[in-house]
Amino acid sequence: MEEMAQLKVLHVIQSVDPLQGGPVTALRSMSTGLRSAGVTIEIATSVGTGETEEGVHAFPRSLSFYWTAPSFHSWMKEHARDYTVIHIHGVFSWMPTVAAHHARRAGVPYILRTLGHLDPWSIKHGHSILKRMSIAINEKRMLEGAAAIHVTGDEEARSVSRIARGNIVVIPLGVDVDPPAPTGAFRALYPETAGSAIVLYVSRIHPKKGFDLLLPAFARVVNELNEKPVLVVAGTGDPGYLADLRHQASALGLTDRIIWTGFLEGADKAAALADAKVSILPSYAENFALSVVEAMAAGLPVVITDQVGVHGEVERAQAGIVTRCDVGEIASALARLLTDEPLRQALGRNAHTLAGEKYSNAAMVRSLLDLYERLSEPAT
Repeated sequence: MEEMAQLKVLHVIQSVDPLQGGPVTALRSMSTGLRSAGVTIEIATSVGTGETEEGVHAFPRSLSFYWTAPSFHSWMKEHARDYTVIHIHGVFSWMPTVAAHHARRAGVPYILRTLGHLDPWSIKHGHSILKRMSIAINEKRMLEGAAAIHVTGDEEARSVSRIARGNIVVIPLGVDVDPPAPTGAFRALYPETAGSAIVLYVSRIHPKKGFDLLLPAFARVVNELNEKPVLVVAGTGDPGYLADLRHQASALGLTDRIIWTGFLEGADKAAALADAKVSILPSYAENFALSVVEAMAAGLPVVITDQVGVHGEVERAQAGIVTRCDVGEIASALARLLTDEPLRQALGRNAHTLAGEKYSNAAMVRSLLDLYERLSEPAT
């Protein structure tokens, strides 16, 4: 414990707003676990996130594009040497770029966590030309200058290795594997779910999440089954895109079969997981999918595509059904789990076991501690 107490780690992330999803949730879990282990943890982020806790350095943004926060540059130049290790979360934005630059100049080892932003789908969609230019000019150098590149699974490791060489370290994210919440609380809040099995989607609302697959697949299930399920969509996203999805749902006859709850966290999310029968994430690209692991920790079987980072582990552990990015396959998987209770319960038990054995917060913290200590050792 004495050595751990000497570790002082700065985490750099563009936002700590919970609405940003998995990366922020994971960072909170990391910080809590590492502090409990005796590590001094500080966080550098941009303002406007609602984060005011001690140990957080917030810098005002001047531009939303690239999340530019000019005052972080001078602060990082002055304080980089204050830290044993700098753990950077993200690419294609100002704060990670500045943090890597000053860590290199100060001779402080830094870890770069790519957040799945370097997978082929993410590069291809949204500012593709700018991303490719940025990779050539900036991200490749950031990767190759890192003491370690933190990825959460083998798929992400392969994506990164296509771009640059480096010390790639696989450390899965962790969740609390607590006893499940009592049932009934979510249904009490949403009485329209009474008598219907709940299919739960918990994640950001974004095109890469596969809503063009999910909505028609769910419509098929509703049309085929005598006992009609409801789809609970728990998340937020671009208002224009959300309006388009509501329109598509209406055209598919799903207006009364979908509940849009908005962002859920804490007890509200736990209540939704407790009352759901199945969790779904039909994503086109997902480096890890913390929401899937949270669902498994709650004992839910999952339906995911083979583009979700944890799909191999889910398949091997028989913790859910893995499909291609195909409407028919997704509809078939949902219908099977909703109509076969013994199968659903067996997969749910396997999911809970997998989450506890491979994806606990304790395991994540142990791996991070080991990495930090190795990087802080003097070169011989």
